[in-house]
Amino acid sequence: MLKNLTLLFLVFAVFSACKKDVPSSSGDSNTVINGETIPEEKIGGYPVSGFIANDSQTSLSVYSTYSSSLSITEPVKTKIKADTFFYLKGSSSLSLLYVYYNIPGTSNYYEYTSIPSGSFSIPVYLRYGQGDYTIKLYVPNNGLLYQAVSFTVINTSTRDFRYLLPSPSIQAFHPSIIAKAKEITNGIAGDYHKAKAIHDWIVKYLQYDFDSLVTRKPQDALTVLGNGLAVCEGYANLYASFLRAAGIQTKYIQGTACNSSNDCGLHAWNETYWDSAWHIVDSTWDDPIMNGHSSYPDGSNLRYTYFDISRPVFEQNHNTYSTIESRSGTGLKKYAPMPVVE
Repeated sequence: MLKNLTLLFLVFAVFSACKKDVPSSSGDSNTVINGETIPEEKIGGYPVSGFIANDSQTSLSVYSTYSSSLSITEPVKTKIKADTFFYLKGSSSLSLLYVYYNIPGTSNYYEYTSIPSGSFSIPVYLRYGQGDYTIKLYVPNNGLLYQAVSFTVINTSTRDFRYLLPSPSIQAFHPSIIAKAKEITNGIAGDYHKAKAIHDWIVKYLQYDFDSLVTRKPQDALTVLGNGLAVCEGYANLYASFLRAAGIQTKYIQGTACNSSNDCGLHAWNETYWDSAWHIVDSTWDDPIMNGHSSYPDGSNLRYTYFDISRPVFEQNHNTYSTIESRSGTGLKKYAPMPVVE
């Protein structure tokens, strides 16, 4: 019997808090892009092994409804052991597949990636540390998700790499991200100085995309790197991708913030780990130019107001609560559960 799962679309409105004085408008959504590779099979300087062994004698099979249109060549058993990642390989004539897995020890399922029609070879990163992961492939149809494959992966690694590994909109191991991160940090020593150099590059390179407040353009790191346009979500995704590619733990955080006009709404920023502590970085609010970068092509007016800002000062206009009270007196505005930490 097929299992189905209601396909929920969580739409976040992106308000003027993404930039200090931008007009209020509607939100953005992410795009998932594949093509990531594992750099030298090391995560944060630690060697990882990937697939270790089969842990079941039962062969993995596709549910009969989809057996003629979907083939899985790796893994080959219904239960395997792996260290931090494994490869999901096969081919599909279906227009789209979704890959989900659970966070170990919980019943929460996480949309890992999507797979278009054709052959695929995708590294699946077990971001939440040691434990059993149930991997499920779903076929979307008329607003529902129908399960096509299910198997279990035992992550043997005792390390929690969640803020070093890629996630759907933070493609930290894509060759383009890795190459640019190396270019930006070339010759720079120390995590603080690398984080600062990446902050500077993003502020100089990215143009704040007011159109995206209305048209909801993709904000994943790879898309933003390609077109140079972003709102706060894209700034934070690209910053996290570069730092993770450089082997520095970085969080993507979505919370709420209030701009100088006291308009409050959803916003995204980062926290980066150096010198044994987490440090707040909001590269969007450090970008001083509202309509492109033509007035400072050399980056001469870079600012660091929100780079390594103290938490008490930051929380004067940023927060991670599930509800916020509008400072303009319009009452409580309720958002999705906050914070989103990725």
